Amino acid sequence: MLSYLIKRFFQAVFAILAISVITFFLMNVIPGDPVSLMMEKRADPETIERIRHEMGTDLPLTTQYINMMKKAFSGDLGKSFFSGIPVSQLIGQKFQTTLKLALLAYLFALTVGILSGVFAALNRGKIGDSTVMIMAMFGISAPVFWIALILQIVFGLVFKCLPISGFSTPAHMILPMVTLGLANASSIARITRTSMLEVMKQDYIRTARAKGVYEKRVVFKHMLKNALLPIITISGTQLGGLLTGAIMTETVFGISGLGRLTVESIFRRDFPVIQGTVLFIAVVYVVVNLLVDLSYALVDPRISLSEVD
Repeated sequence: MLSYLIKRFFQAVFAILAISVITFFLMNVIPGDPVSLMMEKRADPETIERIRHEMGTDLPLTTQYINMMKKAFSGDLGKSFFSGIPVSQLIGQKFQTTLKLALLAYLFALTVGILSGVFAALNRGKIGDSTVMIMAMFGISAPVFWIALILQIVFGLVFKCLPISGFSTPAHMILPMVTLGLANASSIARITRTSMLEVMKQDYIRTARAKGVYEKRVVFKHMLKNALLPIITISGTQLGGLLTGAIMTETVFGISGLGRLTVESIFRRDFPVIQGTVLFIAVVYVVVNLLVDLSYALVDPRISLSEVD
């Protein structure tokens, strides 16, 4: 197990470094100067050059990158060019909202996805199965911003039963939660159905039923438990994506989270914030994926960590 963890650690470090390099140099080849945008043409060229020197943006790109990574490894992600607030503080503030939204959407996706997948598997070939799969295909195919707009129109403007923006009360959380969780619930439903159908063919399922075990016990203890590995894989990956910021959902619903912070920073070319959020997102993805791999051995004792890769 120790060798596996060491191997994954070095893979994680390499992935994070590669992402930081690509992001840094891509942002610096895009036309536009963050200092000029910040000053809004109110300063003369000499003042702009002085500010560039103070910020270090006049240094060679390789030097800027090395300086940035040295500070990042010590926990210093720099300060925003525009607000002067430390990037780590900005991420901490915005991530609280994104975490709340992500966990709500994740619980919605798991609950709806697993129950729908189990229902479809148990009714294979029937109208219930077809209905669930059609809805799942719709949920996967429909763009997030389109779903958000439709929900806002239907529940906010037509029926006027739910607020269409903000994230301050339980009522405000419903539409963003459904919007963000719908695609994930659809994917989980399809995977659950497929995995359940595979397990249903096993001899121990027929044996359990022949012994007179209650059907609910057969379904949830024997079938679903042994169908969890693919579900864990996809749901774990989805959790990483949800935690790192639902950009479209937060933008459409006016939620001040990590995704919206990233978009605003890109438009303003606020390099420290962009780099900080990207590094944070990379770390979250890596940690979540590692935890998903480790969970395989916990869910199914037949699998050892040496087999997970």
